[in-house]
Amino acid sequence: MEGKVVVLLRTSSVARAPIYKHLRETGVIFVVVHPVRPADAFDGVFHYHLQHDTNDVDTLEPILRRFLTQHELLPDAIISFDEYGIYPAAVLSQRMGYRPIPLPPEKLRRTCVKSFLREDCAREGIASPKVGVLTRPQTASVELVVHIQETLKAAGVTFPLVLKPSPGAGSILAKLCYGLEDVRDHALLMWDAFASHSDMKHLTAVLNPAEGMERVEILFEEYIGGQEVDLDCCVENGNVVFCSISDNFEVRPPYFLEEGGLCPTALPMYEQRELMRLLDKFVVIHGKDLHGVLHFEAKYDFERRQAYVIEVNCRLGSAETNSMLRTCYRGLQLGESLVRCALGLSVREQLFLLYPEKLEEVGSNENEAKDALFPPSCYCASVNIYPFHEGSLVRLEVPVSGKGLVDYGVAAVPGALVAPPPNSFTFLAWMVAQGTTAEEATMAIAHLRENFVQEISVAQ
Repeated sequence: MEGKVVVLLRTSSVARAPIYKHLRETGVIFVVVHPVRPADAFDGVFHYHLQHDTNDVDTLEPILRRFLTQHELLPDAIISFDEYGIYPAAVLSQRMGYRPIPLPPEKLRRTCVKSFLREDCAREGIASPKVGVLTRPQTASVELVVHIQETLKAAGVTFPLVLKPSPGAGSILAKLCYGLEDVRDHALLMWDAFASHSDMKHLTAVLNPAEGMERVEILFEEYIGGQEVDLDCCVENGNVVFCSISDNFEVRPPYFLEEGGLCPTALPMYEQRELMRLLDKFVVIHGKDLHGVLHFEAKYDFERRQAYVIEVNCRLGSAETNSMLRTCYRGLQLGESLVRCALGLSVREQLFLLYPEKLEEVGSNENEAKDALFPPSCYCASVNIYPFHEGSLVRLEVPVSGKGLVDYGVAAVPGALVAPPPNSFTFLAWMVAQGTTAEEATMAIAHLRENFVQEISVAQ
């Protein structure tokens, strides 16, 4: 990858810094487009910085072209590791003659907007939750509870159900609701948030006014029980060449904050194969257009013996994901896999260096997703630490000498105002621990969590 010029839209979180540093060491030349000066954690990572917002592609394109010309740069790829940069990067790629990663813009939009994703899954026979869109009544005379009741009845969705924004990823504003009043109260909170939340401009960037989607909508969907998992995978021209299944630890209702997880999964092989079949179905409907890295979120419902798609993030998993994958899979850098896809380089070659014994399996162009499961060298468990209460952060302390600690990241600094949901959905820090068994890794992360220190001054 020596000398390849990669345009990167948005830095994403500081947890991406080790990925970019690794890629720079391989010889990649980075041109980052970011609206402000990159965080200190990225010092020495990017070769060029164009300070500009990324949502309005029509405005950005000529400015980017001029910047590249001024610096005598000819890009080899335009990509993003950031949830809010993926769609504009795909649009720019297509306009400027590069391959959009991981999907063409229209297919990408129908994946990022969950109401579209549910429509496509229903049409293609891919299991996903029953769903509907909760609109806000146009007149105050309409009783909101009655409106909600009629909307849910028409969609055939019963309680408990989940409310969430239709576009975007993660658990921002998502809540488990048990009754009509619960839905009403949270819907009002969400509509108010849509009018002022700092992330709304990013979420609306993937909507299409031509289809009547000028605003972020509230999605309601049936709650699927069972084990939630993440399938972190790389797809080359419609073939899954690597996949890791990891378990998500139980969340604390009513919100869906990610508490951490276990990599690889502790699920029995039957359930794993059902999840891989689910991934296969999604990949097949996109064919060779699908080329890149996915963070595929699913659930396995033990009562129904069924795997369901929850959402598909068309990027590398965030925060602790990279550390867990590198530790469990012989140093595999899935971020490098993404860049290789964008540059038209073989990901299989990258895998062969780490797993030569798998050469024959992953070398087949007809392999199924199950053939992309690689043997782990250990287990990793992670935890996300959230504020106990609202206030000003005074101190936090990671138990850096704790047994099994592999990596950690801190997302808040002393003096920052912090709060638990629904006022904030941001964690203070994350940690990853390893063990030779799933039980050992889980015990190690539990011990680290117990010894994590957070001190917050109570808000007056």
